[in-house]
Amino acid sequence: MKGLNVMGMCFMDVQKVKTLGELSSKYKHNYRVADVKNADKSLLDKNEELIPLPQGQNYVDFYKQKIKESEYHSKTKVRKDAVVALEVVTTFSRSANVNLEEWKKKNVEWLKKTFDRSPDGKSNIASIIYHADEAGNVHCHTIVIPINEEGRLSARSFVNGRSAMGKLQDSYAQDMKIFGLDRGQKRSTAKHQDIRKLYADLNNTISNIPEPLEHEDALAYKERIIKEIQTMQLAALRERNEKKWENDRKLAQEREMQREMIQREAQAITIAAKDEVKTLTDTAQNLREEVQELSNMRDCLLADIKKEKKNKEKLESYQKMIEKLNYLKQVAPDDYKFIMEKLYNHKEATKTLDR
Repeated sequence: MKGLNVMGMCFMDVQKVKTLGELSSKYKHNYRVADVKNADKSLLDKNEELIPLPQGQNYVDFYKQKIKESEYHSKTKVRKDAVVALEVVTTFSRSANVNLEEWKKKNVEWLKKTFDRSPDGKSNIASIIYHADEAGNVHCHTIVIPINEEGRLSARSFVNGRSAMGKLQDSYAQDMKIFGLDRGQKRSTAKHQDIRKLYADLNNTISNIPEPLEHEDALAYKERIIKEIQTMQLAALRERNEKKWENDRKLAQEREMQREMIQREAQAITIAAKDEVKTLTDTAQNLREEVQELSNMRDCLLADIKKEKKNKEKLESYQKMIEKLNYLKQVAPDDYKFIMEKLYNHKEATKTLDR
């Protein structure tokens, strides 16, 4: 390649995914499970799975399956600090006139031959997602579980330092040449570029790049652009952090409101429970008093029944006595008269004593 290719450049980058939580977040982004702010929802149907995930799985499920199937890891545990996956992002500059369907196929071919090294012959690639709904140019996200030729989880076997990354980028660029795409210019040759070509090439990749100043050479221009990009990145990072802090503040307020609401509800429930207990206590006391009253009434009634029974027995005794006296009056009038006089005298004597 001589100088810069005005037709466009190809780009390939690899990011290490260090935790299963981060891997889960990648799944939510790539499959649009989470809301993506710079994505146009009207273009969602333009996205495509070039290599789909196994049915019913997400990235974490695929990772766990790969480790479970690894003969090496059936005997040796995965290191706690091991990189669990690699995310490979591939794209090209917007100015390039590329046959997208052929570009997709070529990406799949290169990714398979580059990252499928597992000794069991099964693919290390969880999925390849083609995105056409985000700002900027179309691109692919590929999640790779880095199982090497030994069957061991080892990101270093694939990307270990700048040299390895440079070789991957060279390899990718070689396969993309059929689309008229060139590899991005390496740092060591950038200072020899014509500044106008550098500006044109950058504009193929990044929108709204400032034009070179008068008498500004390529190296100074490049350094100024890098500083401006870093400034924009810092501003974007600051804005993102401010939004995060604001969201965290709102979330903390919501949690505090929820805590206060729960506390108020708990207090109301406690007061209601105390009132209910008091009502039940009063009711129980009233019931005890009613039971005691009924018990007293029962005792009185039993006493009355006993008294009534005793009076009845006396009455029956008097009746029998009268019957005997009447009989005596008929058969022995003198005896009857004697007894009646005795009874009369006894009655009079009792009256005198009472006085």
